[in-house]
Amino acid sequence: MAKDRAKLRRRAENVVWTAAGQYGFLPAFLAFHRDGSPDGYLNAIVGFSYRFYDGKKLSDWLEGLERSAFSETFSDVAWMGIETAVYPRGLEVAPGLAALRLSHARRFLADAKAVDVSMQERMMTAGVVESLKKARCRAVLGEAPGLRNPWDIGLYRALELPPFATTEELTEALDAVLRRFFVLRWDTGVRRAFHFVLPEVVHAMMRRLLPMTQVQEDTPVRQGQEARHGVLGGRDLGSVLVGEHADAWRKVCAEAGPPAMPEEVRARIEEDVCRGGHAGRHIYFAKMGGSREDASAKQGWQRNVAWAAAHAGAILRARKRLLAELSNVLEVVRQPLLVAAKRGRFSATRAWRAGALQDARVFSAVEDVREAQLDVLVLLDASASREAQQPQIAAEAAVLAEVLVALGVPVQVWSYASLDGVTVLTELKGRSEARTDGVYGYRARGWNRDGLALRAVGALVTGKGALRQVVLMLTDAHPGDALGLSREGAVVSRSYMGDAAVADAADAARELRGRGVRLVGLVESVFPGEETDGAARRVFGSHFVRVRGVEMLAKKGARVIAEELGRR
Repeated sequence: MAKDRAKLRRRAENVVWTAAGQYGFLPAFLAFHRDGSPDGYLNAIVGFSYRFYDGKKLSDWLEGLERSAFSETFSDVAWMGIETAVYPRGLEVAPGLAALRLSHARRFLADAKAVDVSMQERMMTAGVVESLKKARCRAVLGEAPGLRNPWDIGLYRALELPPFATTEELTEALDAVLRRFFVLRWDTGVRRAFHFVLPEVVHAMMRRLLPMTQVQEDTPVRQGQEARHGVLGGRDLGSVLVGEHADAWRKVCAEAGPPAMPEEVRARIEEDVCRGGHAGRHIYFAKMGGSREDASAKQGWQRNVAWAAAHAGAILRARKRLLAELSNVLEVVRQPLLVAAKRGRFSATRAWRAGALQDARVFSAVEDVREAQLDVLVLLDASASREAQQPQIAAEAAVLAEVLVALGVPVQVWSYASLDGVTVLTELKGRSEARTDGVYGYRARGWNRDGLALRAVGALVTGKGALRQVVLMLTDAHPGDALGLSREGAVVSRSYMGDAAVADAADAARELRGRGVRLVGLVESVFPGEETDGAARRVFGSHFVRVRGVEMLAKKGARVIAEELGRR
């Protein structure tokens, strides 16, 4: 798969270089279709931008957007403006660009319609950039753009930039658009509606403030004493749930994929962890492989792979850095040990034991420590608030898994999300698997009931015989679920949001540490730093680091990971 990604990237780079009329430079942007194949038109636009403008100045300006909390949105908006400025000039030197543009528009709209998703999923994945891109493609095909919101229409028109003569004119115009439409201002007067454009924050915050999923008004009811105690006699849980709860369970399991463990094992774990505030909830352990055939899961897979191909350089640099950092730590951990033996090198300090204790082990022998003496589990928050960052998180987890495998450390990768009262943990890479490409099956959806997920993880990492067990958790440190915390004897449950949710996650983390498991937080969040740091500190103590992007994960994450791997 790595070879395929490299080949696709090379094809995209060739289009850019040909349009630019120069070769060998690293493009600031590469475009791919949802199936991972290069987008010929957009890559040609990237190339022409280097031909008609100062490539270094333009790249530096685009790189400056990466420092923003909304870098992905700003970058997409900027390229929409660049496309309108470059296209007329590109058409003068390459008349075939018009046909490429039409083909791109048809392909983009067809891809957008390819997956039949529910209205709920459309609400979660829709964003201003997606709306603008669809509008642009419709206009290219001679159709009405289809925008209705005045704010969207204004931004769409503002991005129709003329073919500026200089790079400075182009970047100044783009700056003006971003300042005009993406800076919040307090205005006097009465508005009939407010339009807040905070793409990543909306994904994160609105999922917690305004629930978008159906909330069960009561908890699932099981029939029979055996079911109440989690002893199902090999039967599927759906066969002992009542009515709509059975339907919801079967639907979640069907979408998640085949079970990763026998039902009786899952039921015993559920009985152990679904207690207290999680009473009446359920857990399900799935294997990713079966769900990859689902259309929306396949689309997510292709999106993740395409992103990885477009950012192959950054991923390679991160992998090399992390490998160098962790290999040094493991070299120390794996130092050969001197042990007492009946043969080997005579030890004067042990000679007395022969006569006094009749101990024949008066020699020293070297015991080579070949095993890592570690057991690592990478845990990914897969809630819908992470959807905007989904491909990046998949790449980060893949880098972690690839480096640990290369170092001979057993590693498993799981994601978790809560859907209709069921916390689904999906195995993306098994502990004994050498391949790591399954990690790109990571998909963000639903909610994140962190406390329940951490308790369930305890069953996955303990009892494996490793001397040290480490959980690396990639999270935004803001748990939330539409279904609240159960309270015995209470009619209304407490909301699983904010302080209550963080407190529950912190309790689960303490339980995990009490069982000898070391928990490390790799926190990547669009929420304010102080708020996020406070929540992360409650859950992880001092064992967390804030990261943003795969290269920062390697740079800052390596330190805290190395500390945990190297601790005795």
